[in-house]
Amino acid sequence: MTVVYLDRVVLNLAVDYLLLLATARLAGLPLRRGRLALEAALGALYAAAVFLPGCRMLAHPACRLAAGVAVCRMALRRGRRPWRLPALVFLLSGALAGLLLAAVLA
Repeated sequence: MTVVYLDRVVLNLAVDYLLLLATARLAGLPLRRGRLALEAALGALYAAAVFLPGCRMLAHPACRLAAGVAVCRMALRRGRRPWRLPALVFLLSGALAGLLLAAVLA
């Protein structure tokens, strides 16, 4: 049985919110902090749901990609270029992961 700790869910919520906020600022979008917080909460719930019994299919990379794109599209509603903002979120996420890995290895 896998245990999901509440502090990990809250940390995921904070990181999701900050990534969406940074994306909105970099893209020059109007900030709707309530919507960003709601979508960050949905992303944190998805991350916790991956570990629930019977929900192992959510851990598949295609499901994770689809969930990430869906959360980004709902939080940052812009219709002109639908892949630009999710790509920016994933780019910022990868940059954050690289910075954290460099900090741990240093």
